[in-house]
Amino acid sequence: VYNDQKVPDRNQAILNGSKTPVPRLKRNVQRLESSGADVIAIPCNTVHYYYDELAESVDVDILHILQESKTEIQRHDIDTVGLLSTSTVMEVELYRDEFEDVDIDVLHPENSDYLMDAIYSIKKGDYKKAQKLVDEVVNDLTRRNIDGLIVGCSDLSLLTIKTELPTFDPTN
Repeated sequence: VYNDQKVPDRNQAILNGSKTPVPRLKRNVQRLESSGADVIAIPCNTVHYYYDELAESVDVDILHILQESKTEIQRHDIDTVGLLSTSTVMEVELYRDEFEDVDIDVLHPENSDYLMDAIYSIKKGDYKKAQKLVDEVVNDLTRRNIDGLIVGCSDLSLLTIKTELPTFDPTN
């Protein structure tokens, strides 16, 4: 495990052009490789925006958790999946792009700003507030006739996703 707390904010870099995290992320995967890793898994969905650059910087495989999620979801009878993720992942359409070659629609929640509030609440340790916000988003999505949910943010994996629908967590 290599946990680097100094990686620049991916959301700000992608959406606002602030300091890119790519050099630091490359350094981190290269350190894992030089430490003997045979394969690398990056739990952050948003970092997968830079997947190709990172994969090209090492000789070992880097799991692509969006691809792995798609493969798992295809094993189920799912036509439409709701996405719980950062607004960045939704705005750059990482999951929609990944799923464009299969017959599964990725639905973004109408109240997606609640998810960012929930993510930042988790980072501050306010899990109660985060859970309430995510519950509202899940309720909204389930009313919109989805067949499953993707928990597309590793921070949101810390919460209980209250639904009877199949739930897919790329972190797992």
